[in-house]
Amino acid sequence: MAVANLLWITLLAISALTVLLAGATIGSAAYTLQQYKDQKAQNNPWWLPIWTDHFDLNGTKSLIASGSVSLALGLVYFLALAIPRFQVAGRPKLSLAIASATAIPSVVVSVFAIAFVQVLNQKSPDVDTIESWTCRWSQTPAIAKELSVPATFTNEGFGTLCTASVRDEPLPFL
Repeated sequence: MAVANLLWITLLAISALTVLLAGATIGSAAYTLQQYKDQKAQNNPWWLPIWTDHFDLNGTKSLIASGSVSLALGLVYFLALAIPRFQVAGRPKLSLAIASATAIPSVVVSVFAIAFVQVLNQKSPDVDTIESWTCRWSQTPAIAKELSVPATFTNEGFGTLCTASVRDEPLPFL
């Protein structure tokens, strides 16, 4: 019985970690997308407001979607482990079925989302993603404050957006 409890605690910890990491993925991608939308609405010239089709937001949106799928499936498995009514720890076949039904789709969706983002980043400079654009221009000096331009006309937050986003380094198999 001690081994079963140890296994149950381990599975519970792994599923909790999955939920936390999925939440972090959603939060990071959603923050990046929200910053883009806020600054674009303020006509920040660093976001090329006259070329509205220059940015491909599909990669960022796919990260939010895959994180949401992983979060939902992780919560299902976590709840199946944590709620005493289900007691999957004592029923290995049920535990395996629930683990497989939640983990396999989560992994597949996540791998495809990450690969999709990397493929989009490789299209740069023809079409930029938020990540490729902010990483490219994060080292450029911001517009001088003495020019009396609005505070929103800057690339000041690009370094943070670049590091908070998926980097545009290619995966070894792409």
